[in-house]
Amino acid sequence: MRAQRRAEGPLPSPTDFVALVRDRAVAVLAGPGVPRADTAELARSCELAVRLALSCVAAPPADGRVADLVRGALCRTPAVP
Repeated sequence: MRAQRRAEGPLPSPTDFVALVRDRAVAVLAGPGVPRADTAELARSCELAVRLALSCVAAPPADGRVADLVRGALCRTPAVP
């Protein structure tokens, strides 16, 4: 039996989809009561992870190590004083 999608209107555009997933991830990771102004860096990291994950759907890495790609892209090096 095929799964059926409920007709809730048109699918979001790719830009809207990225923003939707990013905003949901930020809301979960930031927790309740955190002002939106305090989540700018978290939002940047979430958007980068979403975009990288979507690119892996279109062109999967040969070794299948998507998590390593995301970790590598988000890895921070300490600032040099």
